[in-house]
Amino acid sequence: MKKVTTYGPQDLTHGKCTCCGETSSEIVIGEGMCADCVQMIDFEMMLMMEDGKYEQD
Repeated sequence: MKKVTTYGPQDLTHGKCTCCGETSSEIVIGEGMCADCVQMIDFEMMLMMEDGKYEQD
């Protein structure tokens, strides 16, 4: 499975990530996390869904 996410300047702001605590200019608006953490969480969820360990409602 392949997923591509693209963020534009209107999607990002500067601040502190609520997940890793790093200060970044790539904080995803609405998430409060840096783009790296958002992508890491999405990747982990994708792996769990493929393994059958997680089922969406």
